[in-house]
Formats: sequence, structure tokens, C-alpha cells
Amino acid sequence: MMPREDDLIARTPWPRGMQLGSLLLLHVVVGLSTAAAWLVLHDAPLSPLRIGLGAIATLLLPGYALSRVLIAVGRVQLAERLLLSLSLSLLLCMATMFFLNWLPTGISAYGWARALWLGTAVCCVLASVRSLLPIADAPLLLPTTVAPPVLRPRWYLPVQLLCAFLTIGLLLGTIVLGIRSAQQQPYPGFTQLWILPAPTDPTRFEIGIGNFEGTDVRYRLEVDYNDRAHAHWSQIVVRDTETVTTPLRLREPLARNEQLTVVLYRQDAPTQAYRQVRIWRNALQESDM
Repeated sequence: MMPREDDLIARTPWPRGMQLGSLLLLHVVVGLSTAAAWLVLHDAPLSPLRIGLGAIATLLLPGYALSRVLIAVGRVQLAERLLLSLSLSLLLCMATMFFLNWLPTGISAYGWARALWLGTAVCCVLASVRSLLPIADAPLLLPTTVAPPVLRPRWYLPVQLLCAFLTIGLLLGTIVLGIRSAQQQPYPGFTQLWILPAPTDPTRFEIGIGNFEGTDVRYRLEVDYNDRAHAHWSQIVVRDTETVTTPLRLREPLARNEQLTVVLYRQDAPTQAYRQVRIWRNALQESDM
């Protein structure tokens, strides 16, 4: 009776070079994951280095470290290891997202970077301990697809590599499309309204309107001095993403219990106050309506 291949592998000692190379590769994985997390936690500017390290630390390194825990070196081919790493990385990312969502702090870039780095580091430690054990003592946690090389056709490895590159291209394309759709996502428009006193003259003020509605808007502006009409602008056209300021002058400075009220109306709703701010001496209160 011929012995099975798994039995032959179990009685084979770890080659010294393979063991050292395996440990060195795990150290490289921890180093790259640490560098990617450091760039995120220190708010490094967005650059090709940060994007590349972030993609590797998210889509490859966590799954690779976990696959080294589940399946020892030499049990699977390179392309199979790569596909398994991508699959496990996606699984770990989703599991991390659900876990962080249950926490009171919720999901954040900092929390996600810390969680992925911690998971990768723990898996690398476990994989290092596993690589120090003899093959017979290292449990096989997942079934393998190892077959003798003579049973595999010549096109087996190229086809595996092609599938791996196609998978990576599909993932990268999905990420690019997701980023573009997020940047083009419509958002609710808003208008900023403020009034600021002049730094030297207590009778002068500046009124500002910032339009972030996504289109040009016509406004009407009214200013009340102690609930009495003081000034008004019947039509102010503010282009999208632009800011318009206009000066306002009083005859005398505001007394302690006196106030200025600035009310902004949109042209499409001329009777409904859209924004409103009030200012007292040494105090400012703002409310959106």
C-alpha cells in the first residue's frame, strides 16, 4: 500500500532555509502593516505611497497572515496562496467592520487601521509559532489541494496566475468605481449666513452669505434693529460655492440690551425665513431656520 502524500509531508522535516525565509516574510508583513497604520494614524498626506500601502495592508496582508496560520508553507501553490489571501482579507475587513460598528465609538479610519494592524500582527505571531514546529506537529486547519507535480499540466500555474491577476484587477476596479461614485454622491445643499463686528469701529458690521446649494441662488436680506426694520436688500445673487459680503453701519454702537437680527430669504420661498442670525454686544447667537 502506497503512503499518502500528506503522510510523506508530515514525516518531512522543515528545511532550514524555508523556515528562516518564512519567518523573515512574516516580519516583512508586520512591518508593512505597521507602516500603513502609522500613515493613517498620523494623518499623512494622500500620496501613491499611502494608497499603495493601504491597499496592500487591507486587501492582502491580513488574509496572507491568516492563511499562514491555517495552512503551512509548501501546502499550496503561489497562485492559490494569493487567491486565498485576497479572499480572507475581504472576509476579515467585513468582520472588522461589523465588530467596530457594534462598539460605542463606531467605525472610523483610525479604529479600522488599528483593528486590521492588530489582527495582522496576531496572525503573524501565530504563524511564526507554527513555522517553528515540525510539520508533523503543525496541525492542518484547512484541507489542501496539493497534488504531485506530474499530475498538473504545464498550463496549470499560468492559468492560476492569470486568475489571480484578474481577481486583483477586479478588486482594484471596484475600489476605483466606489471612490468615484462616493465623490460624485449628491449631498444636501446649505447656505451660510453670518454677521461680524468690525475690529475697530463698534458701529460697523459685515454680513456674509456663502452659497453651497449646488446652484446659483437669489436671496433677499433684511436687517432688524431692536425688532424694527433697519435695512434690506431685495435681490442678492450668489453663485454656487461663492461668498458675498456686504457692510452694515449703525448710527451708534449697540447698547447692552440692543440687538441686530439678520434674516435671509430664498427667492423661491420669499415669506419663509431660510437663515437667521442675531448679535448682541459682546455676544453672538446663531440659529438655522
